[in-house]
Amino acid sequence: MTPSGNRAFRYWSHGWLAALLLAGCTEAGKPRPAAAPAARAAATVAATLPTPNTAGPQLLTARNASQPTLCAEEDNIAVPLFAAPGVRTLEITATHPQGDLRDDNCEANFTNCATNDARDFPFTPETRKLFDDGRTVLTGVRVERWFLADTMAASLAGGRTSPVHFVRLIRCIDSTRLFPEVMVIYMDGNLRLKPQAPADKPNHDTCFGSSVLIGPADPSAKRPVAQIASLVYDPVADRFDLTYRDGSTATIAVHTLNRSQLTIRVGLGYPLSSRQPAAIFRSMFVADGNADVDRIQSNAGTAGILSFTEVTGPYFTFMRAVRSVHNTSAPDLRIGVCSEP
Repeated sequence: MTPSGNRAFRYWSHGWLAALLLAGCTEAGKPRPAAAPAARAAATVAATLPTPNTAGPQLLTARNASQPTLCAEEDNIAVPLFAAPGVRTLEITATHPQGDLRDDNCEANFTNCATNDARDFPFTPETRKLFDDGRTVLTGVRVERWFLADTMAASLAGGRTSPVHFVRLIRCIDSTRLFPEVMVIYMDGNLRLKPQAPADKPNHDTCFGSSVLIGPADPSAKRPVAQIASLVYDPVADRFDLTYRDGSTATIAVHTLNRSQLTIRVGLGYPLSSRQPAAIFRSMFVADGNADVDRIQSNAGTAGILSFTEVTGPYFTFMRAVRSVHNTSAPDLRIGVCSEP
C-alpha cells in the first residue's frame, strides 16, 4: 500500500498526544461507565470482553479472503463478516494485547513494500478542529495525496461542513492532562480504534493496528471501499451519523472508553445479504511476531488467521497470540452481534 493509504496515517497521528496536554479534562461531555480491566492473556481474552446479546439466530459468518504478504504495511488480511437475518447492530471492542506494552514499536516498516503513489489524487492539505469541549476533541484532516478523488463532508449537527479524508476522535484520560487519539474514521469506510493507554505506558499512547470497514462495500474488490458522503458528530450522544454515496446510512456510537477498552456500537442502515457483508475486518500478517493479527477466536475455538476458511458464531476476536515487533501495542478487536439499540 502506498504511503498515502490508510495504513500509513496512524503514524501521522503520533504527536497529537503531546500537542494536546492542555489544562486537564473538564466535566463537559457525557461520562462513560467504567469497566473491569480487560485481561491480556490470550486464553482468557474472550471471557473478559463485553458479551453482546445474541439471543436467537443472530450470528455472523467470517469468510477468509486473506492472502500472504511480505509487506508489513499491506492489508493482506481480509475477513468479510456476513450477518444472519435480523442483525442490525454490531458491537466492536478494542482491548490491549497480551504482554508488556512498555517496550513498544509503532514505526512504519516499508521493507518489501511497493510505495508508488503516482495514481493518488492531489489535495490542499488542512487540519481543522471540528469540536472541543475540554474533554473531547474532534479534528478533520485532508491530506496532500489520497487514493480516491473525493472527500467527505464532516460536521457537527447543523454546523459548517469541512471536506476531509478522515476525522480523529481524541478523548482526555480521566483525572489526567493526557489527550490521546482513540478512533479514526476514514471516508472510504474504514475505522480504527484503540483504548486509552495503560497507566504504566511510558509515552501514554499506543499504536493503531487493524481496521474494520463499515458500509456497503464489495468484499471481492482488491481494496474494498464504502465511500462516505457525509459524517455528522453528535457530541451529546457521542455518536457519528454516516451517509454513504449510495444514500444508505450507519451510526457509530461510543459506548465505553477507558484505559482498558473502547467499545462502540455500529448501527447498520445499509442492506445486508449473502453478498453484502455487515463489515470487513482488515489487517496485516507477515508471520507470527510480525503482525497486527495472527489468530481468530470464536466460541468454536481458535485458529491461525491464514489457516481458517469459514466460521460462524456470535462474535469473533481478532488477536495476537505472539508478541509482535511491529505495532506492538496495537489492540485486539472483538466484533459481535448486539440486539441492544
